[in-house]
Amino acid sequence: GADVSWSFTTAPNTDVTPPAVTEVSPDPGAACVSPDANVLASFDEPLDSMSLSSTTFTHNETGGAAIDATQTYDGTIAVNDPQLPLVNGTTYQAILTTAIADLARNTHGADFSWSFTTASTIVSGNWGQTSQAGAPSERRDHSMVWSGSEIIVWGGYVGGFPDTDTGGRYDPVT
Repeated sequence: GADVSWSFTTAPNTDVTPPAVTEVSPDPGAACVSPDANVLASFDEPLDSMSLSSTTFTHNETGGAAIDATQTYDGTIAVNDPQLPLVNGTTYQAILTTAIADLARNTHGADFSWSFTTASTIVSGNWGQTSQAGAPSERRDHSMVWSGSEIIVWGGYVGGFPDTDTGGRYDPVT
């Protein structure tokens, strides 16, 4: 047989945009964060999971050493899971470094950091009555979310009727 030859050209990498942080948890500046909370960061695109490590995604007591934690990744969400509960009433700083990269190996443009504070004390199993002034009506099948600093309740049924346009907020600090 005769020799066969061919040529080809590869396309340049068209993804030159670094990954950007779109959301973090706990919220920046949040107070009353559970000492058992994980630290999460969402990105605008999938990451190279090999770029996540204990040196690229950390959190520490402000000015202190990094907290021992396990880093995991799923889709566009990175999780820093502390090995032990955080200390009550302590401010922590979470840091995402420039070494975090997307699948095209574009690195995070600049270090990204935020702070949050754990709850001063944790009350377990003891619930006290609070004022009902300004509270939403008693309801069922409602939605409720803890934002890291307050509880927000909305929607649901009051009696047998949908009451989806009312709700309330509760801030345990004030």
